Amino acid sequence: MVGKGAKLGSKWSTLGIALVTMLIVGAMEYAVLGSGVSSAKPAEADAPSSCVADLKKSVDPEMLALGGSVDASLVISMTCGAKRLPIDLVIVADESYSMTRAQGGIGSGGRTPPATVDPMETVLPGRTPGGGGISTPGGSNGNEPAFCAVADGNINPPTPTRTPRFPQRPTPTIDHSAPEPLEPAGSEDLVREEKDWIRDFLDRDEIKRDLASDRLRMAFVSFAGKAQTKTSLTNDASDTSSGASRMRGYDLSNVKAGMSEAGRILNGSSSRSELGDSGRVTIVILMSDFQFCLKDMRGIGLDKATTVITVGFGRNFTRKNAADMATDRSTALESKDLKEVIHLYEDVLGPPKPVQLTQLKASDHLNDNMLLDPTSVDPVTATITGQLIEWQLPVATLPQTLTYRVAPQDPGTFSLSESAGIEWTDSDGLLGTAPFPDVVVEVVPQTATPTPTATDTPTDTPTAPPTATATPTATATRVPEDLYLPVTIRNWPECIPEEQTIDVVLVIDTSISMQDPTTAGGQPKIAAAIAAGTEIVTLLKPTDQAAVVGFNSTSTLASQLTSDKAALTAALQSLPGTMAAGTLIDTGLQAGTEELLSPRHLSANKRSIILVTDGAQSNGDTGPVLTWAATAKTAGITVISVGLGTDIDETLLRQVASAPALYFAVPDAVELLRIYREVARIIPCP
Repeated sequence: MVGKGAKLGSKWSTLGIALVTMLIVGAMEYAVLGSGVSSAKPAEADAPSSCVADLKKSVDPEMLALGGSVDASLVISMTCGAKRLPIDLVIVADESYSMTRAQGGIGSGGRTPPATVDPMETVLPGRTPGGGGISTPGGSNGNEPAFCAVADGNINPPTPTRTPRFPQRPTPTIDHSAPEPLEPAGSEDLVREEKDWIRDFLDRDEIKRDLASDRLRMAFVSFAGKAQTKTSLTNDASDTSSGASRMRGYDLSNVKAGMSEAGRILNGSSSRSELGDSGRVTIVILMSDFQFCLKDMRGIGLDKATTVITVGFGRNFTRKNAADMATDRSTALESKDLKEVIHLYEDVLGPPKPVQLTQLKASDHLNDNMLLDPTSVDPVTATITGQLIEWQLPVATLPQTLTYRVAPQDPGTFSLSESAGIEWTDSDGLLGTAPFPDVVVEVVPQTATPTPTATDTPTDTPTAPPTATATPTATATRVPEDLYLPVTIRNWPECIPEEQTIDVVLVIDTSISMQDPTTAGGQPKIAAAIAAGTEIVTLLKPTDQAAVVGFNSTSTLASQLTSDKAALTAALQSLPGTMAAGTLIDTGLQAGTEELLSPRHLSANKRSIILVTDGAQSNGDTGPVLTWAATAKTAGITVISVGLGTDIDETLLRQVASAPALYFAVPDAVELLRIYREVARIIPCP
């Protein structure tokens, strides 16, 4: 029989074990859920390189007699695009009394009722008799709000004086135990304006895009007398919006508390630095009327790499304080400057970082029945091991052409190689591979020369006697008459393409959507545009010139008119590094037209623009597009337009082209190279 005490002991022991188990499980759940991270970061080591290879392989001739040889050619082109760095962003919003609207009149403070002014009242320094009890900015401490002196305890009660024995009038009594008046409210509800601004900020396409991809993580901190973290770093916009909606307005302004909390978050466990993201960008957006005490603006302790964007609210916000707290003049803005904040975010603070090749290796393993001529291998730095040819290639000289010669040893149809391809490493340390297309040769066996067959000696044939020929009867001579025939007259000299010289500007869309393929798993549109542009460059004669222009929300003249093919190729390869949001076609046409009208144009050369875009005018205003197209045509410039993909404004691109036949629709990126080759024949003789 078990005693009562033993039963109780067993009961409490079981309960204790259960409680400990619950605490352990709860701690584990908190560790997972409390981090504020919405998804695990993928391992970068498993990610392939974002560079895209365009490989070609050919043989000449494709059919030959046994005993002959073929020349093989391998062409390597690469497009690497750009990488956007991860961003940690903290919004720090002021919700002190000065950001609220006064209910009892300007300066009421919202909590402390207006005092009755006693004509005998002893007024303390920094106070205003009556009203909210706080003087306007510019009180006791330079340009500081007067509450700064109150909060610091710098206002002391007057020293008591001895009451005269026979006072002529009573001395008023001041109750110094009453609470000090709070920071006064203003004439505008700035807290509500902050909430509206945050909603507009979160609704921008650039912000939604980066939150969705987890490139951007955002936290929200509000401050008054102290700081409150209302949202930790997360990629969920609704969390930030919810945190902003909980701002109410209270207490004095303590900006140091808010900024210090932002610094703590940027170095916390859910920040990019703790998650292993190298090269992260850190941003703090500080929103306030900037009525701060000077002591609170010093020693905030943010990392020097963190950019502070100040956004001023209210008609009378303190501009000097906003400028002093911003990283530089360009980041000191007002609430109306949302577009400029987005510009700083998209193009200045976190622009795309070009990805480059750091290593490139090509190899070709020949079939056993292909006899290699080692002296024909080019570049000559190749390593040859049996049937394997390997090249370690410089990454700065793409496109690169590799050649060699082989003699097939057997009759029949054979693949030239067992395998051929390239391997590379990019500037992010990521690896990539791509195969060359397979090519075949047809080898015809040699046939013996037939022996001539003996022929019989011809027998003499007797000659027939001549037959008398009848004398023809004379005919009357015809009298000539006038005869009218249709004649086609053609202007000469005829336009012969090989004899014409050209100045052509390649105007290429570099908006973000050009990173996408036209078909799933296909080549990115920007890669196709660069490859096609490179084809045009390779076809230039020594007297021809070309220029390269990229455009998105603005235009970039990547190369002026020049005959230097290496410079033009480098300019085309640089375009992915300029990619950004927006498609303003007029900026590209303007840059191309102005370059062809510049002194660099050779007067003997015919002028052309080749425009390629995958979208419509992003702001919807097609007027400037048509204006610049008309300017080009009036100046004698032939405009050829190419619509890449299916999301194009076909009507606009037809109007841009110099003639309907000079507009080309290219739904699939793989067709772009063929179209460019056709365009190359049109340019000299449009």
